Amino acid sequence: MPDPARQPIPATSTLADHQAVIEKLLLSGLDQYFAGQYERAIQVWTRVFFLDRTHARARAYIDRARSAIAERHRESDELLAGGLSALSAGDAQRARDLLTSAVDRGGSEVEALAALDRLNRLTAFTAGGGHAEASEPMGPAPVARSFRVGVAPQAVLAGAAVILLSAAAWLVLDWNRVSGWWLGTPSVQAVAAPVTAERLPLPDPSAVVLARARALYERGDLAEALVELARVPPGDARSTEATALRVEVQRAVLSTIPDRTAPRPAPTDR
Repeated sequence: MPDPARQPIPATSTLADHQAVIEKLLLSGLDQYFAGQYERAIQVWTRVFFLDRTHARARAYIDRARSAIAERHRESDELLAGGLSALSAGDAQRARDLLTSAVDRGGSEVEALAALDRLNRLTAFTAGGGHAEASEPMGPAPVARSFRVGVAPQAVLAGAAVILLSAAAWLVLDWNRVSGWWLGTPSVQAVAAPVTAERLPLPDPSAVVLARARALYERGDLAEALVELARVPPGDARSTEATALRVEVQRAVLSTIPDRTAPRPAPTDR
């Protein structure tokens, strides 16, 4: 079945054809919206304005999709702030999880990728230093005279190296706090809001089925509307609404059947 969103808008000759094209575009956009493709849904619904510049449903759907996009960006910003806060606190695993979720949301993708790159370089630096220290070959024991002469300089150099490495690691892990103190701005940890990695819940897909069935019913396609309503399972949250619409469609079907029980007129005497 061709996608109405990819088909050119035909030149409609009647009002019924005009409304049918609009309904197809609205339903196609709803499919994209319930799949989480908000930008794609907005593109489909915008095509409705080529047919009706004041279409209220299309405008309401677009506003709802834009609100969902803004909510997704807000969650991405919160995830980014939480990831930077966890990175400053030294919790590498939580920082990686939150930053990865921020990249998946797409709102703060550039900043989250930069923070992930910094975390990866820090992890590689820490792992590489430990490996080099553990795998350093043991040399022969120095003689007593050379030990007495060289022990003091070696101890001083080792202590200085440990201090420098500790200071560098602290600056990398707590850069946001240090930069905030230096510039007089609050750190990310102080302003970060509680972060949850849960995805934005999508509306019930049964709403698409009901919308499509109602559109078919309003166009007079009663049989197709009943077939569409059969897709709503009995235990669904919208089963009551689907049942009410099914009864309404069935009444319309019965009204189209001629009444054969009506008494025939009596023959007139000639």
